[in-house]
Amino acid sequence: MNKLLLLLVIPWLFSCDLLDKKIEDELEKFVWTDSSESITITQFNALIMDVSDQNIEITVSKQNMPLTASDLLKTIRVTTDELSCVQDGTTYKTVILDSSGESEEYYSTDSDCNENDYEFISTEHLVQLFDLLITSQQ
Repeated sequence: MNKLLLLLVIPWLFSCDLLDKKIEDELEKFVWTDSSESITITQFNALIMDVSDQNIEITVSKQNMPLTASDLLKTIRVTTDELSCVQDGTTYKTVILDSSGESEEYYSTDSDCNENDYEFISTEHLVQLFDLLITSQQ
């Protein structure tokens, strides 16, 4: 009986360990890598009544990125902390394009409204990055 129990428990423990490792790896994932070429951030502002003015989008290539924005971007990781849903406020979507033409999408942590399988970035980091990029384009 003890051998049977061990045969059931050991694989379960191993699978839990793998799941923990996968979650840990995802949380260590930096959004900007050496192969990243450009970033597009879209700000969605539900508080603006005119639909044509609700979204502001900015795209910046690696070559045209201000140093302060580049330094911040290199520190940003995927997160699962502080996920929330803001229905009547400002949220962000980020798309990073790499040198092979592949893209990765990320959403601000206040965009977790439909329990989608998104990857999230701290809203605070996206606000800072968006402001740096917008300011550099003016």
